[in-house]
Amino acid sequence: MAEIRWFRVAIAAAIGLAILAAVTYWQAQNNPVNDTDIDLSVPGCIVTFAPDGSSEVIKFGDSRCPK
Repeated sequence: MAEIRWFRVAIAAAIGLAILAAVTYWQAQNNPVNDTDIDLSVPGCIVTFAPDGSSEVIKFGDSRCPK
């Protein structure tokens, strides 16, 4: 029966976790999250975004509101 060398397993796991952390950090630095704040407290059925970056909440009951 083969003997498990726990020290090597622990070192390999630590190296794997360090690589995973480094890649995650690198991805976060190169691809930042777009922090667009949307006010969810305003009742409405849709939020439209215009090319200039503005937005509009269409109120419930409006004829433009999809069914």
